[in-house]
Amino acid sequence: MLGQVLTKQITRPGETPSVAHYAALLDEERAGERAAKPKPDTRHRSPATAAALSAWTGRYRDPWFGDATVCAQGDRVRFASARSPMLTGTVMQVDARWLVDWDDDSVDAEPWLHFSADAGSTTLALSHVDPEADFSYDYQDLAFTRVAACDAAATTKVDVSPATDAASAGLVDVASLAKGVRLDMRYAGTANFTGARVPGYEANTCLLLAPVAQALAKVQADVQREGLSLKLFDCYRPVRSVKHFVAWARDAADQRTKPAFYPNVEKAALLDGYIAETSGHSRGATLDLTLTRCERGACVDLDMGTPFDFFDPRANTAHADLSPAQKANRARLLDAMARHGFHNYPMEWWHFTFRPEPSPQTAYDVPIQ
Repeated sequence: MLGQVLTKQITRPGETPSVAHYAALLDEERAGERAAKPKPDTRHRSPATAAALSAWTGRYRDPWFGDATVCAQGDRVRFASARSPMLTGTVMQVDARWLVDWDDDSVDAEPWLHFSADAGSTTLALSHVDPEADFSYDYQDLAFTRVAACDAAATTKVDVSPATDAASAGLVDVASLAKGVRLDMRYAGTANFTGARVPGYEANTCLLLAPVAQALAKVQADVQREGLSLKLFDCYRPVRSVKHFVAWARDAADQRTKPAFYPNVEKAALLDGYIAETSGHSRGATLDLTLTRCERGACVDLDMGTPFDFFDPRANTAHADLSPAQKANRARLLDAMARHGFHNYPMEWWHFTFRPEPSPQTAYDVPIQ
């Protein structure tokens, strides 16, 4: 179209329509292209499990791009480029497809992952999730071939720090930085899915690594300007507490809290996506929270559609069966957290992790006091 415009401007200057006319034609053409290739709805995504991707994990190589790994790391499957550290993220499942949710928000073009096995080799191709994404991310030109298995020791190992108290672990009390934040640390009491106080929780205190706490204080300052406050349910979680959760989930005889917390899910299934054998909470960069409005000494939580720790698809952040107000409240929390580096776990509207994590390979087991 640009060539046609220039030709007419030179050969027939008196007959050519205005620039605005051609701009409108371009807008119309682009709108037609977008309608023909709409961006897929990927809101209903969940982290891929190692079991689901077991046939495809490994180290891959592209002749130009170099090596990339698709390997289990803790309770996630991670994509990591050896040459471009920014291209590192969590593999997410969307229906029967896989995409990478990049850790770095400045990388704004997510790719689909296309695995295939043919003639004795396993290959990986990438394509844009959003057809309108920046073309400079030339995913379609990459052709990976699997060259080795994952190094399990290198990809899944998370060391437990020898620290014996919060100070030596670098954990700080969030309330000392985030003024006015509300604390309702559920595992320090009995109002939680286990029905009892959880070992490791000895106080109604939120601990996080210092950079995470500082970022959360900025979120609190933002929402306070809107007449709201953050209300925290869980922050740093000792390793011993995670082990207690797993043991509880495997105890089929204890069903006391099923009506309140997991009425539509079998208890054993809670270990598939809800309760992890290794938790990001133990690394001091993950927390659970909501928004609350406090007036004249009384606080009312915003309606998010489900209570905290309600193990059910309705707790998925982008669940469709919510009222407009509930969707708006979830979006409000999501936006407030995202502005300061916190990423949501799509299965739970309340669950956020600060990225990049300050100590992704270190967990802590100091009690919360």
